[in-house]
Amino acid sequence: MALLMAAAAVLATAVPASARPSCELDPTACPAPPPPKPPAATDKAPTGAVDGSREENGLLTIFGYAADANGGPVTVDFRLDGALVASKPANLYNTWPIGFIGYSHSVAIPPVGPRHELCATARNVRDGSTPTAADKALGCVTSRPAAPTNLVVTASPGGDLDNVALTWDDNAIGESGYAVELYFGYPVYDDRGHVIGIQTYRASRAVSAHEGTGRMSCVLSGVSRHMTIGLTVRTVDGLRFSDPVSASFFTP
Repeated sequence: MALLMAAAAVLATAVPASARPSCELDPTACPAPPPPKPPAATDKAPTGAVDGSREENGLLTIFGYAADANGGPVTVDFRLDGALVASKPANLYNTWPIGFIGYSHSVAIPPVGPRHELCATARNVRDGSTPTAADKALGCVTSRPAAPTNLVVTASPGGDLDNVALTWDDNAIGESGYAVELYFGYPVYDDRGHVIGIQTYRASRAVSAHEGTGRMSCVLSGVSRHMTIGLTVRTVDGLRFSDPVSASFFTP
């Protein structure tokens, strides 16, 4: 009898007081599974660049290429001084990268006033996934400063050298100055005193900027007498130069 009671005691201690609930029997007793990961975004941003610009006949032109891995042709927005002026597909033939991914746009630039900035932005071609890729700023180009006009040159004797007075219309706003260049030549003689050629020289003068627009003037001193001299004046804006206005004159 004692042996049976001892065995029963061993069996009683082998059974846990309370068994853990099973997830199959009681789902609330199990930790919640982690949420599924969102799908990876496949929307790709467009690529492209501004390849260059040109300015002629009062028109500023910007050109380059734009493409998108999600499709195309890509729409390119053009802004002049921040204002939207045109939207075009980039579907012109481009040599490098090769394909019908080129774009070009021209805007008229006023001949008087500040320089202007023309920018291009490629719109993203969406594929429906999120997050959506951003548009691509391709770049900007700036116009040249407005050229001077109505150049008048007056040379007056001043001893062995001449003083030359220049006046012109300043049509630019915000320019950094003006560049004046003089071109003149001296005859080259042989041993017998015969002219065998002309030695050409060039001299440059920098003129300070003029606030606003209006009539501009300066005086060049120490110019050689009895010579025909060519002269040009250009507006300077940083590293950019306007078209020149030119004149030629004879120093008495």
